[in-house]
Amino acid sequence: LEDLYKKLNCTDYIECGGISLKACRVAESSADIFVKTVAVSDWDVAAPGLIISEAGGLMTRLNGDSYLYSGSYKKKGVLVVNSRALLERFLKLELEF
Repeated sequence: LEDLYKKLNCTDYIECGGISLKACRVAESSADIFVKTVAVSDWDVAAPGLIISEAGGLMTRLNGDSYLYSGSYKKKGVLVVNSRALLERFLKLELEF
């Protein structure tokens, strides 16, 4: 993922804690993006999703679709970004996960 961050012009890679802490880093602007490429559970992303939304960021599926809390409670991957512009740059890379 470090190569991905470089393609998006993110200068630093920070390794820290779980999903909630990483999303909070984006919310407080000490990070720009958080990408999780494996399955996540709704209960792992519900609170971080609210926090990032209140901070003005976005939490989506890896393809840019809204993260919906319906259907299976496990979904592959989550993307947390601090701006719509960064989401659009991410989506233009057309990555396969």
